[in-house]
Amino acid sequence: MDNLYIPNKLKVGFQKRQDTFTKKLAYVIYYDDKGKLRKEASWSSWRDDKIPAEEYENVPTSGFMINKNVERYNWSHFSNNRSYIRIHDPRGFEFEVTPENLIGILMSGDCTHRLLDGEFVYGWHGTNLVLLPVNTEEYKKSMSFTALQSKKVSTKDLTPGFTYKTKKQLEELVYLGRFDWCENSYSGSTRGLKITKQYVFAKSLGKDDYNYRTQKCGGVDIVKMAGLAGLGEVVSTVQHPKLADFMDTFNSMPEANAKYGWKFKPRSQKAFSEEIEKFSSPYSTCVGFLVQGETPISVVYVRIPQNSYGDSTKNTGTFVVDYVPVTVSENGILHGSPQYCYYYNTKNVLTKDQVLGLNVHEIVISLKNGKSKTFVEVPYDFRRE
Repeated sequence: MDNLYIPNKLKVGFQKRQDTFTKKLAYVIYYDDKGKLRKEASWSSWRDDKIPAEEYENVPTSGFMINKNVERYNWSHFSNNRSYIRIHDPRGFEFEVTPENLIGILMSGDCTHRLLDGEFVYGWHGTNLVLLPVNTEEYKKSMSFTALQSKKVSTKDLTPGFTYKTKKQLEELVYLGRFDWCENSYSGSTRGLKITKQYVFAKSLGKDDYNYRTQKCGGVDIVKMAGLAGLGEVVSTVQHPKLADFMDTFNSMPEANAKYGWKFKPRSQKAFSEEIEKFSSPYSTCVGFLVQGETPISVVYVRIPQNSYGDSTKNTGTFVVDYVPVTVSENGILHGSPQYCYYYNTKNVLTKDQVLGLNVHEIVISLKNGKSKTFVEVPYDFRRE
């Protein structure tokens, strides 16, 4: 297993167990590169504090021996319904590893009368302990991975076009710069546009790597970071040849284009009529058709009413309309949600012709990249915070 974290120092707690060679079963945890003891809470709750804990340097050690297989069932305290292998550490205690770990050990060395040949260290894959032979390629890769965790990249090390490596996934990212990053924000019924400063990177994907931004495989993905703690080192100080292409990709994204201008535009009755005809749901469909008039401005929510049994009354040719006032500012519009009424007895009931007679508008939003976006329904991301 590649990319294990190999700490310098271990801490071991114990419970008394009669089915071990030395009558002690161990729970092994470690100090990370910042000196923090990991998994200390669960370790403390598990160990018998009457047995003194011990600390060891995590250096290559020989003399590890297989004891026995241990079955855990769903009704047991651990409740994970799988097997573990007890391993005896020559320092006088036993601990448990997975069968997959043992298979990996046996594929890289010999085992004679329970004794595992060679030297081993303790490593961790996430929260899972792994006994790692030092004569393997996995050990070399894990040592490099561990060394990377203590490294860091500062703002003075950042140059657009240079390539950097992440600590956890070992991904190579090309730095683009620190920019505004725009994304939808939600607070109850209030929806707005949240804009924060982010460090922005480009990541080239292989032909079989899924790109969640484009929903296709391959291409380039754009990654943001609020801070630099996830970066480990500089990979290349030569400007990437596709930097300009990466910037074009970023600038075309909605996240890179905080709006800077907007205007109302009357909506054609034909387009509005086609929208009304789409009301085919048997439920209380509700669509906000932006605004009515210029001053005062309201969001016009149109929906199909229901009778006291909850059934649609569309065949009556009537609609329920809610006028919700909005506050207009240079940053957009702030509006509330309609007061849902699931029954027919509401005061704002209009015929189809009356609905089509409403002075409905669209909103055209201008973006930083010179493009524009037209909203025909109430936009969730219109208000800039």
